[in-house]
Amino acid sequence: MTLFFSTFFFFFFSLIISKIFNSLNFLSTNKTKKQKKKLLFLFLCKYMLTFLICNNFFTLL
Repeated sequence: MTLFFSTFFFFFFSLIISKIFNSLNFLSTNKTKKQKKKLLFLFLCKYMLTFLICNNFFTLL
């Protein structure tokens, strides 16, 4: 059971890290300041939400 959870979270967090790098790559392309701020805000909201979900899941364990 522990092996299953550790494998699952390893996969899950590696996916999150790859998404972060893709988003940062996307942010570095030529965009106006307003668009960049909006994208950065959405990016932060998305990953804070992911963090909260993971945190709650660990608490349930």
